[in-house]
Amino acid sequence: GIVARGWVDSIVITDFVTGGSIIGHVDPPTVFHRPIVSVSFFCPVNVVFGASFDPRRQLQPVYSQLLERGGVLLLDGYAANSVTHGIRPEDLLGHR
Repeated sequence: GIVARGWVDSIVITDFVTGGSIIGHVDPPTVFHRPIVSVSFFCPVNVVFGASFDPRRQLQPVYSQLLERGGVLLLDGYAANSVTHGIRPEDLLGHR
């Protein structure tokens, strides 16, 4: 398995529509234990790290991770605790 049996303590599901996004953030470790597990069910998506979400995109991502449909991404350590992660509208690479 990806995580130990019984480890999951909460689940958040975000269903993105065209133009949708989840602004850059760091999940509080007191609410979301590590690792954070992200799964893409509908279309490929780029999860961006350290990017700005302002309309002019003044700060480009320091890293972008492609998450294919059905793909699983684990966030822990620096990626989970020290840099923002999110999905901008342009990071959705298809339709659901």
